Amino acid sequence: MRIVCWMGLGIGVVLFVGGSCVLYSDTLIDWWKPVTGCAILAVISALIYGHRWERFTCTDFFLINFCIQAIVGFSVLIFAFFSVNYFFSDDDAGHTENVTVERRYRETRYRTKRIGRRVVGRGTPYYVYFIEIRFSDGRLKSHQVPKGRYDRIHQGDTISLEVSNGFLDIPVIKTRLSSKPKQ
Repeated sequence: MRIVCWMGLGIGVVLFVGGSCVLYSDTLIDWWKPVTGCAILAVISALIYGHRWERFTCTDFFLINFCIQAIVGFSVLIFAFFSVNYFFSDDDAGHTENVTVERRYRETRYRTKRIGRRVVGRGTPYYVYFIEIRFSDGRLKSHQVPKGRYDRIHQGDTISLEVSNGFLDIPVIKTRLSSKPKQ
């Protein structure tokens, strides 16, 4: 039963951090600001509540319980920050903002390939396509786009995006760049 609990805890942390990354891609804020704030709060919570993990870890070693509380606390806090800001945004006060495509670029990534029974290596390459857009206030944001959209967009083009004020007053992009443009 303990292994199932550890696996559930690990999967939960991965899901919270992954969800935060997805929501960050549509939020107009520098990444280090929420990460720093949530990390400070996670360390404070680990100092206060770290001892409560003794029953789960079956140890009273402070450093282990502190680290687990800090990691779990950080993942929950960062996901809560981005999800509250995005999902409770004021869609009625949203506005259309015309952004400029500063550059287009692609990154090479590699699939995995099984080489032997226990060995996995680097497989065939594939490309992931991005555009970097500049907002009217000077902010830059990179977005992943599908290849079809990447081929239609050129440097200097203008794209219309729906931008809303988030619940925490941090702007969020409500237009999906990966979807088809409206005709």
